[in-house]
Amino acid sequence: MRAYTLPQLRRGEKILIAFSAGLDSRVLMELLYERKEEYQLQLALFHLDHALRPSSAEEAMFAAELAREKGLPFFFERQDVEGYCRQRGLGIEEGARELRYQRLREKKEELGFDVIATGHHLDDNIETFFLNLARGSGLQGLRGMDVRRGDLYRPLLSIRKKELEQIAEERGFSFVTDESNLQGDYTRNRWRLELLPKMEQLSPSIFRTIHRAMEHIRREDDFLEKQTEELDEKLERPWKLDALQEVDEALLYRLIRRRIQIERGSLRDISADGIERVAAIIKRKRGRVEIQGYHFLASQGKLYFVKAEEKSSEGYQELLLGRNDLLGTSFLLKETFIPEYGDDVLSIPKEMVKGSLYIRTRKDGDRFSPSGMKGSKKLKDYLIDEKVPFPLRDSIALVCDDETIYWVVGYRKADIPRESDGKYLVLRRLDVVPKEDN
Repeated sequence: MRAYTLPQLRRGEKILIAFSAGLDSRVLMELLYERKEEYQLQLALFHLDHALRPSSAEEAMFAAELAREKGLPFFFERQDVEGYCRQRGLGIEEGARELRYQRLREKKEELGFDVIATGHHLDDNIETFFLNLARGSGLQGLRGMDVRRGDLYRPLLSIRKKELEQIAEERGFSFVTDESNLQGDYTRNRWRLELLPKMEQLSPSIFRTIHRAMEHIRREDDFLEKQTEELDEKLERPWKLDALQEVDEALLYRLIRRRIQIERGSLRDISADGIERVAAIIKRKRGRVEIQGYHFLASQGKLYFVKAEEKSSEGYQELLLGRNDLLGTSFLLKETFIPEYGDDVLSIPKEMVKGSLYIRTRKDGDRFSPSGMKGSKKLKDYLIDEKVPFPLRDSIALVCDDETIYWVVGYRKADIPRESDGKYLVLRRLDVVPKEDN
């Protein structure tokens, strides 16, 4: 009987197993259980009933019985996947996967576990390769799944599905069969049931050959990703267009993707066409592109990246004595008898302030009296005169009270008397937190 290794298994780890009780997760559970004592592992099983098939209740009972036999903690949930997908406009495959990982991660955090183990095998990874190839993916898609990435652990990625079947047969492991995997209804299943078997007939070694190719791709992708991270850390924000002109096109595309992923938390619905349109305005040094609710603006020698819905999202936020972290900027507010002056500090006689001091973004009808100018003007006109790019105008911090705008932060202050018989409110801008990193 062949012995199988589990790569990158770490001693003392707490592992939550995504357990459908199908072939893949059954073999995964058994192989981890065999190493439980040697590696001092803490194991638990999580079973999600997607409520998609009449047999799902029986499968849940079978999974619970296996957990009882092994003496492993078992966590069960039933979710309305169809309703979840309907509300979010997702396909069943995509929605089921999203909900499954969401609940797995919530349970992992609740238990204080380290990783989630899944039963993905070599055949799954080859399917992923071809699906991404058909979508026109770059290296990041063609690398496939990693054994370890973030909080996911996939130790079976070098094992063929037919080898898992052999393990189950040799050791007498029973398992449930998901009948949807035997139907050609879903895109992945069509690759699995129709296209890949034909390719294997033409070239019996194609799975192992592609597996080796994916390892090469993974190494090169890791190298390029490290280069991208280092470049991102070096570049001043907002990015200077002249600096971006010097960046190799391959790294530039990765840099754009990285910024979007950091800001949005994912690259879902971000197409290659969208990335190309951003790269195009960088080359032209002018223009604006909106991608999934975010603006890229090439203007005045810089590339700005802001959320389109940012206007008034944070409303009025009162400034309190001490440190305040608001609208991507840190401020320190104090009361003193001695005013302070400078580009990053505002001193206001306390008796002038109507109500409290606030930080907010602009609103319709705002007027501003810039220092050195008689009277007031519309804030909108002031920002136009200052050539502030349109998408940035709704994210600029304003320091005001109930009646007056005292400071358009980063631009200009209002005309404020310098003398007072009493205390001053002194507001100092400490630093700027790059908006993209929030």
